[in-house]
Parts: sequence; C-alpha cells; structure tokens
Amino acid sequence: MQVKKQSSPEYAYYDKMAELKRKMPVPWMYLAGSCILWMFLAWAMYRGVIYGLIYMRLDDSDLQGFCEGEFSEDPTENFDRLQDVPKGDAWSILPALGLSAKKRPKQESAEVRNSLSETTKDAFPPIVTAVTSDDFLAVQGLVHQIKTQIRPMYKDKSDIKFIIYQMSLTGSEVNVLSRHCDCIVRSVEETKFPTHVLDWSIYSWKAVLIQLVLKEFGSVLWMDPSSRLFPNYLYRAVALAEQRGYVLWPEESQSTVLAMTNPDTFKFYKEYRCTFKDTLIIDSSAMLFHGKDLTLRGIMTPWLKCVLTKSCVAPPQSRRDDCLTSRLPLYTGCHRYDQSALSIVVNRLLVFSENTEKLVPKFRLAERVNLLEEYFPERPWTRKHRDYAIYAAIAFVFCMFFISIFGTFFLECLGYRFRTKKSGSNV
Repeated sequence: MQVKKQSSPEYAYYDKMAELKRKMPVPWMYLAGSCILWMFLAWAMYRGVIYGLIYMRLDDSDLQGFCEGEFSEDPTENFDRLQDVPKGDAWSILPALGLSAKKRPKQESAEVRNSLSETTKDAFPPIVTAVTSDDFLAVQGLVHQIKTQIRPMYKDKSDIKFIIYQMSLTGSEVNVLSRHCDCIVRSVEETKFPTHVLDWSIYSWKAVLIQLVLKEFGSVLWMDPSSRLFPNYLYRAVALAEQRGYVLWPEESQSTVLAMTNPDTFKFYKEYRCTFKDTLIIDSSAMLFHGKDLTLRGIMTPWLKCVLTKSCVAPPQSRRDDCLTSRLPLYTGCHRYDQSALSIVVNRLLVFSENTEKLVPKFRLAERVNLLEEYFPERPWTRKHRDYAIYAAIAFVFCMFFISIFGTFFLECLGYRFRTKKSGSNV
C-alpha cells in the first residue's frame, strides 16, 4: 500500500511557489528578455516602414538625361527670373513688411537703393534672435557673450541693439529674460501672418523676423540662440555687408540643395532640380543683411514669397529627420524648410556655389555650440519643466500600477502561507 506524503505547514508556502513555477515554466528573466526583444523588433519594423515609405515616394526621373535648367552668366537675367516667382499667399502680407510683389522700374530701383544706403550708413546692425523654452538656456550664453565681449568693443554700448523675439515662452521666462538680457524682448503678432509662420518646426518665422528688423533699422545680424560670434571678425563682416548688402556662408556639412529640398519647392520657384545638383545649402545660423535693393528685391522678396506660402516652405510629407543619406548627392527625402528656399534664391541670384571664392569670406562670423549656460541668476518655470513633471506623473502612475499587481501577488502568497501555518497549528 503506497502512502501519500503530505507537506508540512512550514513548507506549504514553497509548495505554492513550486505550483506557480509549474504553471509558468518560462523563467521570469527569459520572459522579460523576450519582451525587450519584441519591443526592439517592433521598433525596427516601424523604422523600416518609415524608410520604405520615404524611398517609395522618391522619384529621380527628372534628373536623368540632359539638364534643361542652368544659371545665366548675366546677373540681371537671374535677378529678373526671381521677380517672376509666384506671389503665393504672400501678396497681402508683403506690403506690411515693407516689400512689394510687383516688378518696379529700374529708375525706381536705383532711388530705393540710394535712399536705403543713406539711412543705414554707419549704423551697427541690430543683433536678432528668437527663442522658445527649449532654447532658454542656449540663449543665455548668447546674452552673456554680447554683454561681456561684443558691447565692450564699442565706446557707445547703446549703439548695439539686441532684439530677442520670444516664441511661446512662459510668463515667468519672459519676465526673467526681460530683467537680465539687457535687450529688447518682442512678441510676434499672430493675427498678421498665416498660422504656419508661427510653427516653430517649419522655420518660416525666421525670414519674417529678419524682414521686420530690416524694415525698421535697415540692417540686421541674425543669430540662432545656439550660435556664438567670433568678435575679431565682426567689424569686417559688418563692413562687407554694407558694401554688398549681405554676408552669407554655406553649411560646413557641404549639404547640397538637391539633397535637402522637397521637389515641390523647386516647382514653386519654377526651377529644374538638376540645376541645383552641385549647389550648397546656405547656413542660416548666422546671417548679415543690409537693406540694399539687391537684398530686398533679390533675396528677401522671393524668399518671403515661399516661406509665407505653406505649400512651398513645407510641402506635404516634408520632414527634417530620417534622411536617406545613402542616396547622397541625390534627394534624401529630407527638407530644410526656410533654408531650402533661401538656398534656391541665393544660388539663382548670385550663382553662389560656383562663386564661393569671390562671395564667401575667408572667415566665419559664428559657430554653433551645444553648450547650455545658466547665466541668469533666476531659474523660471519653463515648458520643459512642465513636460518633465507630466512625464514624471505618467511614470509614477505606471510604476504604481505594476507595484500594485506584484504587491497583490506577494500578499496573496504571504496570506496563503499564513493561513496554512494557522491551519497546521490547529490540528
């Protein structure tokens, strides 16, 4: 006769765990590793679908064979071609920016050029930038440099105007910025422009802000919040801008206009893509403009016609990231928005990339830095802090959810052990 052994009360808890292990034969570590693997595979499949869809939309058939488009050796012909750029959605906004979409006679152009050169003579261009909460630390470094390095170079420090356009900063950020930047803080009037202009990711606002300052002061030195000036070259750059009307540089990455521009933007400008196969993207992180007629009518007007028209500056399915860099120098599926439009205009007007030795200074006025500086003595509540608080709250809810599940399981096992011990002691 076979006697069945009965587990003693003190081992009942471990018997329960053994029973659970039999029901769950896969170890917990293997299960967690499997979940991580499947999450990685899902992410890889998602990225593969994204790149696949981008690749399927690319069409380079217009780049095959003979290129019908070319830059004219006559600067006047290139200039006149930019005057024929469609008005798009800019026809009602350009007059408010001090520009006209109409072609003006040559004698009027000369009068405007002379009057602008007189009003801006010997005036240092205002330094202008724009910031969101994401750039609040970066712009503090620029403020620090202008206070400690740039203004001390001039006897009358008030001659150097520093204008910061705030783009959706919080109230506390605006207050702190106004108290410590020693600058003019401005906001953009939303009702004056199409809704896409104030979309930070499209960058249409940059050309608009530059033109607003050009209209008011006659010259402008644009700086991205993350850019820092080389003070030794500042005098030379300002003098060169007064002479030419502009000072521009190509991107150091040597990216081409064709590779980083949506085909629909070329269509808006009535340009052949193959014409820009070897032309370079203009670096928009630091730019100098002087209000000469060539600048206003040759660069700013055709640039603004595009950035004020969403179908030009941000055609459907435009993206700045996820570039198919393996296709270089062909179109990578990426788009640079305002930079792409500016690069088409400047390369058409000046044949910029073919004349870099003549048009591009031997020095660079500024460099990009990734340094975040806490220069202001106050630390306001920013949108980034708000986002972090929201993410922390979500993470806390998820943690509490999983803790409650595992806690319930643990207490159930502990209660079973206690009940088993109690029943064993009563026997």
